[in-house]
Amino acid sequence: MNRTAIAVAVVLVFLISRVPLRAQEIPAAKDAEEHASEVRAKAKIDKQEAMAALVAEAVARQDGPQAKVQIMFTEYEGDKKTKSLPYSLLVKVATEGRDGPWSKIRMGSRVPVATGGSKGGGLDFQYIDVGTNIDCSASALTGDRYRLSLMMERSWPETDNISDPRTATNSEARAGDFLKPVIRQFRSDSSVILREGQTLETNFATDPVTGKVIKLEVSLSLVK
Repeated sequence: MNRTAIAVAVVLVFLISRVPLRAQEIPAAKDAEEHASEVRAKAKIDKQEAMAALVAEAVARQDGPQAKVQIMFTEYEGDKKTKSLPYSLLVKVATEGRDGPWSKIRMGSRVPVATGGSKGGGLDFQYIDVGTNIDCSASALTGDRYRLSLMMERSWPETDNISDPRTATNSEARAGDFLKPVIRQFRSDSSVILREGQTLETNFATDPVTGKVIKLEVSLSLVK
């Protein structure tokens, strides 16, 4: 047998031996592709179920009645009422023991405070944010009761120390025209339970510097 015949015989033996291996590789690749497809399909279903759960929860948080929450911030100096600030906001009442969505009020001003003199003879200023921030949520309880989660923060400058822009400007300011204001602060985080139409005093605090008394009252009424 010549060399050419021997080479042909070797190639034929090699090809015949590879046929079973190739036949085994095709089903294995097919199984891997099917498994990958199943994994992708399951991941897609899980994602759809998670989105559906989030939507259902959001709908459930909005399915309750609407309520009007009134907040009264009152300041006393001795027995004399010196300040009364009412706030009102609408909240959606959550049911089935869920926490309701938050309703918010943001109101304030920026108070200029002289921080020092500039090279041109005027004053440099820094603006401080003061005002009122209120966050409130409501949820229904048994027995026609409601739970209010209330966060209130209020800051204000003392009236006698506010910078008066009528007596000086930023370029022609004098140190005596701009006093350093004293910024008072009040903050309350509370959770109260009350019935419709009930008014509840939630906070009573005394300023340790001025002796002024601060009261916070809350009431709730359903919007018919």
